[in-house]
Amino acid sequence: MSIRKIKTELKKHSQTELIDLIHDLYKKIPQVKTYLNAAYTNNYDTIIEEKRKKIERLIYPTGREMRIKDKEARNLIKEIKKLEIPEITCELELYYVEYATEVLRDFGYINDSFLQSIYSAFQNGIENINKINAHDEYNERIQNIIMNARAQEIYLDY
Repeated sequence: MSIRKIKTELKKHSQTELIDLIHDLYKKIPQVKTYLNAAYTNNYDTIIEEKRKKIERLIYPTGREMRIKDKEARNLIKEIKKLEIPEITCELELYYVEYATEVLRDFGYINDSFLQSIYSAFQNGIENINKINAHDEYNERIQNIIMNARAQEIYLDY
């Protein structure tokens, strides 16, 4: 259904019905809950912390097979990108790089796509820092990321 048609349909409903619809969406669709929490509270810390924990679980090898679920971690970040809140996306991209370099330190080389995802996440994080004009706030953290990555023979440009 197109946006135009959705708007037409929504105009047919009362405010109470629309509130009930939003309430149902909030309860049933996690992305809606995340978006509304971010949009109306401006308290990004809870969202960031929740997503950081998920990233940790996905990219740190566990179980018998010691399998990394890197693709799922990147998809989680892609979903957050869709919210178009660069402050959250930036934090998660940089955290991904920080944690992924720890994984490399602990386990050694994983594979080329894992390394590429580190480069990509770093560049995306920098782009979001540019969007929010927060270079001073992130400079020390970025330098630490670059230094830790270099120790794993990953050369990031800033």
